[in-house]
Amino acid sequence: MKQAGKASNRALPEDHWAFTDEKGSGRERYWGIGVVSGSASALSALRQDLSGALGKLESLEWKDINGDSQRQRAAQSYIETAVAAVCKGVLRVDVLMWDTHDSRHAVQGRDDSQNVGRMYYHVLTHCGRMCGQRRWRLYPDDGSCLDWEDIALYIRRTRVVRSKPYLISLFEEGGERFEILEVSKQDSRKEPLVQLADIFVGMGCFSVDRSDKLKRWTEEQNRRSQLVLLPELDHAHDAQSRSERARFELVAGLNGLCKATRLGVSLERRWHLWTPAPRAPINFWMYKPQHDSDKAPTRRKG
Repeated sequence: MKQAGKASNRALPEDHWAFTDEKGSGRERYWGIGVVSGSASALSALRQDLSGALGKLESLEWKDINGDSQRQRAAQSYIETAVAAVCKGVLRVDVLMWDTHDSRHAVQGRDDSQNVGRMYYHVLTHCGRMCGQRRWRLYPDDGSCLDWEDIALYIRRTRVVRSKPYLISLFEEGGERFEILEVSKQDSRKEPLVQLADIFVGMGCFSVDRSDKLKRWTEEQNRRSQLVLLPELDHAHDAQSRSERARFELVAGLNGLCKATRLGVSLERRWHLWTPAPRAPINFWMYKPQHDSDKAPTRRKG
């Protein structure tokens, strides 16, 4: 498996690229995976646009968003550039999030590495089906410690067209399966497309984790825009850190762009980023346990 270096620009036209990053560690409640995907030529062009948006910055990650004006402008430009590419039909963004306190994950001895791997399987196969693409090259952040050989193996065993339940077909066994042509870890400090995945999954997990504060902040902004000054506004403002306010602005900015371009992303219905229609090209997906026996993997004893 190739472990480093830039994604090759010589990929076949039918090959698709997926750049990924993940969020969540330790006792954090909400974890997530971000995937930005598209054709080799489209993502090569997008990489150049994102590099230009950095200005004097060497790189940009969600953890860097702290109210600094230069980073804020760069993050806003990243988001605007991505939405423009989505509207042109050359980019897809998938963000899968999960709650480690839900019935699936609140299990003793949970194996987080195995669980993240399974979540990668879910989001990458979903992305492949939504794109209608079979041949993929995967470029995860090099900070990922997952067994990517194992993840790729499971994806290769999966049919592109999902089998219909309770239907026996003579041709079912011959269905096309995904091809993973390459897995090459990328240095996120040098790869803007990994940084873009990081920004989107960062926004998703942050919006879930701070949903109550996000709701209050949004209502405050709406009141301010109507020039109605209420005594509690200053108190609400003081309760938010500079970093939180900067991040609220980015989440709200993305929501506004998606509303203006009818991309189907919702914020107000659940007060976190969420996409009701999974086929939408910007898909924020909060994983829910599928049945009582749907449990996160646990560490083997002994």
